[in-house]
Amino acid sequence: MSNPDIPKIVNPNASHMACLFLLDTSGSMQEDGKINQLNTGFNKFIQDVSKNEDTKRILDLAIIEFNSTSSVIQEFAPISYVQSIALSADGGTNMVPAIEKAIEMVRDRSRFYRDNTGTEPYKPWIFLITDGEPTDERNEFIKVADKVNNLVNQGRFKMFAIGVDGYNPAPLHSLCGERVISLNGHDFTDTFDWINKSIRTVSQAAPAANIGVSNLPTTGTMSVDPSKDTTGW
Repeated sequence: MSNPDIPKIVNPNASHMACLFLLDTSGSMQEDGKINQLNTGFNKFIQDVSKNEDTKRILDLAIIEFNSTSSVIQEFAPISYVQSIALSADGGTNMVPAIEKAIEMVRDRSRFYRDNTGTEPYKPWIFLITDGEPTDERNEFIKVADKVNNLVNQGRFKMFAIGVDGYNPAPLHSLCGERVISLNGHDFTDTFDWINKSIRTVSQAAPAANIGVSNLPTTGTMSVDPSKDTTGW
């Protein structure tokens, strides 16, 4: 249910950008304090993004968590109104319903922008963060991966996967192609800094500009996953 105290949009005459996070809260995220690190890193990200005026005026953010089930824990809202998270971890890693919901939400948000601002929105971004592999039926995951790739190729949104220590890269590559980032350890600081810088770069360009994510650091806590094999799961 939406909060009536949160505006549906700020700066309605400006082009806006939707960013949605799919966060793994399965039981394995409890190991080694991964879920606590995710909470800390994400909450700092919200604070840091809100400090930049260019980003704050255009960015709307939503969050879906997934384990054995999935739920929307943050409907799309202007970034300065997004609440901090305190997620706990339990259950399996059923990704398909969460991904389907994410596709629906960014589609509806883009339609909302066009209907209510009269401007062309920025291309939505979806970030999936997981430390495992899908526990959905394999054919169902392949189906949703094909759907994602078709929509990405049509320019409907961009999707990235961030693999936390212990993840299986194969299904993530089938879902996101080369857009799979490997987190070395459990510190999300560099990851969220990279996302923040990338969004800030986009916010300073026209919506039609072909702006991608900022270059990844070659050292530190994250790197591009080098594997391209999608068969090992």
